[in-house]
Amino acid sequence: MTRKTTLKPAKLTTTRFKPRASALALGIPTLLMGSASFAQSEDAFVLDTLKIEERTLDTNPYTEAGAPYKAKISGDSRHVKDLADTPQTINVLTQTQIQESGKSDLRDVLAAQPGITLGTGENGNAFGDRYIIRGHEARSDVFVDGLRDPGMTTRESFATEQVEITKGPSSTFAGRGSTGGAVNSITKQASTEYDFNKVSGGIGTDNYQRLSLDSNNSVSDDIALRVNLLYSFKDVPDREPADKSRRGFAVSGLFKATEKLQLLGDVYYLNAEDSPDLGTYIVSGGGKPVDDFPVYLQDQDFLKSTVSVATLRAKYDISDSSRIENALRYGTTDNG
Repeated sequence: MTRKTTLKPAKLTTTRFKPRASALALGIPTLLMGSASFAQSEDAFVLDTLKIEERTLDTNPYTEAGAPYKAKISGDSRHVKDLADTPQTINVLTQTQIQESGKSDLRDVLAAQPGITLGTGENGNAFGDRYIIRGHEARSDVFVDGLRDPGMTTRESFATEQVEITKGPSSTFAGRGSTGGAVNSITKQASTEYDFNKVSGGIGTDNYQRLSLDSNNSVSDDIALRVNLLYSFKDVPDREPADKSRRGFAVSGLFKATEKLQLLGDVYYLNAEDSPDLGTYIVSGGGKPVDDFPVYLQDQDFLKSTVSVATLRAKYDISDSSRIENALRYGTTDNG
């Protein structure tokens, strides 16, 4: 009986010891993990938020990101809301749309838009582009970067970022007399956000030649320069010797003097020389245009337009909700 009593405690002692050893083995890695977590919490620091924005080849700052056909905001800073929230009918043609349309002169671009027709020299005045919006004369309702363009000239699109067409009464932004609407061309401006160099060229039938350069370079975080160059020549198809010639350049410079003060200047020049064609006629009764109609073009006939414009802008941000802007422009136009 004594033997049995002695053996039982020995077995119990062995059994109780194993759980304690097992608990000790599990406790050691737990303690190590707790120490490591404590060390990491002491060395942890918060990184600044990194925002990655996807960009396409289109550098138009007014379009929706990744959607070069969709204009988000107006190039006219007087429109403080997005275009979708602006209670007005505004059709916007982005730079990508203009390029892919294959049209270069602004009159050809607008001729393809609904609600706009072109004048053809009524009242004996055939100089420059003449737009008629919704049946109302809009010859003097043409703007460049929000400033009225009084010159009745030939307008090219090589330095155009987008074209904004306002339909309906627009006296709030276009002044008195803009009954049918207004046309506002937004030019390409220098930016410190990106650097790029684009060269575009084309050769085609009817002696078609076109070469353009668009280059933007940020000299520093506060200074940027953008240059646009153009050379173009083409015959009017099936109407030789009628032709069109275009040569021009546009230079824009940006200087951020302070965090609130920004200066922007640009110079624009275009020399357009056309050999005019009086065109043909359409056979009455729904016939087609007569294609063997002779071209009444003499060596002395010409249509020339020379444009030289310089603009200086200053913008000062008073707060997040208010700012002061001033724009000064000097230009000359010569039509013959």
